[in-house]
Amino acid sequence: MFNFLKKKDNGVQPPIETGNVDIAPPVVFDQVADELDVEVELLKAFVKVESGSCNSLNGKPICRWETHIFKRYTGINIYVHGLRGRINAECQGNEYEAFNRGCLVRDGKYEKQAYMSASWGMGQIMGFHYKRLGFNTPKEMVEWIGESDDNGIRSIGRFIKTHAKLLKACQTKDFYKIAYYYNGAYFEKYAPEGKQYDDKIKAEYERLTA
Repeated sequence: MFNFLKKKDNGVQPPIETGNVDIAPPVVFDQVADELDVEVELLKAFVKVESGSCNSLNGKPICRWETHIFKRYTGINIYVHGLRGRINAECQGNEYEAFNRGCLVRDGKYEKQAYMSASWGMGQIMGFHYKRLGFNTPKEMVEWIGESDDNGIRSIGRFIKTHAKLLKACQTKDFYKIAYYYNGAYFEKYAPEGKQYDDKIKAEYERLTA
């Protein structure tokens, strides 16, 4: 369980930690792109769209709580109250509040399910993919992602590498299939035409390669 909104003694919120791949792209971007045989700009487009190129705030991996996933595992509804959608301290405080409540349900009985029921870090990888990324527990995966921006990028690489169809879509720059396999089969329902996930990835890729 994380205490996200930790206060200093003077009551001032700690500085927000953010990443910006446009300013100082780390070497790991090139390494992961080479391993996958994809263009590095495509990976940068992923992180820009998924998380605004941010892996952590206040030393904790950014997270988005998914009520329906937790309910699927436990039969219990735990909702996020307040601001959503923006990556800032207030928004993340709300997400972590829901996550922490999930961890505490029935004296911690469902802590594992709580970790599995949120998306994490720069790539917003769902916790239930922990085995796919090579970890023994979802908590282990989340802690690893939160250690560094490099690990946030590597998490995306691991996810793509273990999905043959997604990997091929990335290599051929088939943006519709990238969205389908990365964001889910129903991605078109989440936004109006022209602002859907494939449109955003394509637009960001074209901006980076212009």
